[in-house]
Amino acid sequence: MKKINKIIILSIILLLNTSCKKQDEIKGTINNYTYYLKSFDLKKLKTPKNIYLIINNNINYLISIKKNKNKIGKELNIYPPQILSKLNYKNDFFSKKIKKTKKIDKILKKNN
Repeated sequence: MKKINKIIILSIILLLNTSCKKQDEIKGTINNYTYYLKSFDLKKLKTPKNIYLIINNNINYLISIKKNKNKIGKELNIYPPQILSKLNYKNDFFSKKIKKTKKIDKILKKNN
């Protein structure tokens, strides 16, 4: 039984990996869509929560990555500009409060 379960899990991982490779750009709108993002920069911002800035094709999105040990991808919440204005962030928020940069491949946002 364990071998069969491993084979099923590996086949699912392979399917998800191939679908991620086909999606190089952001698809859909900000909320309630599945995002397959590949090879983009993440900048960690000095905020109370675990918030990052996606920089991909000159488009910036604030995201909050949930702690998830999933090897395929990570769930993320995307913050549209309306939420940023409600949080009273200043215009120079992106330029002055950037903490560090790292790259993450294949981030998956599931439908709510």
